Amino acid sequence: YQASAWVRATGRPVKGIFELLEWKRNSVVARRSEAFTARGDRWRRVTFRTRSVGDNSALQLSLTARHIGEGNGLKVDRVRLHPVRGSTPTPTPTPTPTPTPSSTVDTLFGASVYENGRTWTQAVADSHATYGGMEVVRVFYPGLPSAWPGRAGQVGGPVVVSFKAQPADILSGRHDAYLANWFATAPAGRDIWWTYWHEPEDDVEDGSFTAQQWREAYRRIAGLANGADNPRLVNTVILMCWTVNPRSGRTFDDFYPGSDLVEALAWDCYSFSNSTSAYSKPAEIFGRALDTTRALGHEFGVAETGSLLAAGDEGGEQRAAWLGSVGRWLQDNDASFACYFDSVVGGEFRLLDGASQRAWHGVVTGIGAHDRI
Repeated sequence: YQASAWVRATGRPVKGIFELLEWKRNSVVARRSEAFTARGDRWRRVTFRTRSVGDNSALQLSLTARHIGEGNGLKVDRVRLHPVRGSTPTPTPTPTPTPTPSSTVDTLFGASVYENGRTWTQAVADSHATYGGMEVVRVFYPGLPSAWPGRAGQVGGPVVVSFKAQPADILSGRHDAYLANWFATAPAGRDIWWTYWHEPEDDVEDGSFTAQQWREAYRRIAGLANGADNPRLVNTVILMCWTVNPRSGRTFDDFYPGSDLVEALAWDCYSFSNSTSAYSKPAEIFGRALDTTRALGHEFGVAETGSLLAAGDEGGEQRAAWLGSVGRWLQDNDASFACYFDSVVGGEFRLLDGASQRAWHGVVTGIGAHDRI
């Protein structure tokens, strides 16, 4: 597992311990810890990897600080625990008395917003009404992002936001000042999963730019984002699920800017009818993307998912059941967020039938969708 947290002091430097406890039968059977010093000049990320000593254990993250007092405090943000693959150090078993329950990620569910002749504000309001109040909204900027608030800020809550600019222009430094200011003025207190040029794979194959140019441009922008000193700005890469399918012929590393800057991997994954099922099973849709993300120790998100109505499902009842299964699977696998692609781009993906609307409403609001069966 990989554990991470962001820390910052509000006065003098604060020393502390960030640790993972493994509980079994009311006792701690293993622990792994990392000492840290939080300072007031900027946020710092504390992280480590460790291996559990057995199955069916409860895992607890604990952060302990010393010398906290009046005028001297500690801020903690974005505490995360993810399974990863690869060799890790063996923890030292240590007994202790009292158990504490483990927790999982609470997936944020939402959708993209299709204006269809309405103002952006009205379209967002209508989507909130249809789905019971979206927890996250997918926002696309066709070029550079608008100054805040813009569309992303007008959502009023967490967003998955992407923007574009030619890599050559990014690498020239032409947009440095604008983007640095955009990151610096981003709203505080909400998660903003930002990405540069989502789904760059087809553009690379079409010759618009090279994979190396895109990676280098992403790294330059991520450096600007980190300079904003805002841990709620999450450096996110959005790729197609198709890219990690062996049949695509693509190499994932071509579209991976590096673990030192990437914090989350998000994916655009769709269901397609086949000979045995009108709608693909969630594990078939998201499985490879999840494995790739977890192996690197990043947050896992779904920036787009959706399905056309399958033949013979005019009322949408089968799609409704599929939407519920998608919500359960993503919640069970600790996705940070998942957005339905409520759009007509590439086909009629909008949820226009009552059954599908009610199903995604249930996923967003948690009514029945996340019950473990």
